[in-house]
This record gives sequence, structure tokens and C-alpha cells, in this order.
Amino acid sequence: MTDDRSSERLIISALKDQFKRDSSMRNELTDGELVMMSSGVCPNCGYRGFALGPRGGASINIECCGCHQRFNVCNIGWAIVMAQRLPMDD
Repeated sequence: MTDDRSSERLIISALKDQFKRDSSMRNELTDGELVMMSSGVCPNCGYRGFALGPRGGASINIECCGCHQRFNVCNIGWAIVMAQRLPMDD
């Protein structure tokens, strides 16, 4: 069990490092916002529900069904471990 947790921590650490290196990812969510999103609640408007979008690698784009804010998220199981707001369409 300890090895599984150590592996999970290494994966999370590596993913966070990758996100930090990518200069286009500047709008990361706070830990509290990540908890909200893991519960299915939009941190912008409080609406409960997201539409799934394209996915690739460890990430998926989702859109709030209430305010239409788009997010790029990375999850492990049901927990969202990293996320960023994507630009809104004009």
C-alpha cells in the first residue's frame, strides 16, 4: 500500500512540474477550487455539472454547463489534481 501511495505522489509531482514548465498554463486553480471541481461544482459560478470535451494524454477539457467556462483538467480517479481555466470565446 505504501508503494502505491509513493507512486501516486511521484506521478502527481511529475505532472505538476510539467504544468509549471509549460508557459501557456498560467491560470491554475487553487487547492480549494480543485476540491470544488472534484465534487462536480464549477468554481466560477457554483453550478453543478460539466460537459466533457476533447482529451489527450493525462488531461481532458471540460465546460461548465452553467457559465460555459472551459477548463483543462488532469485527474487521478475521481480527484482533479490540476486544472486551469481556458480562454473564453468572444
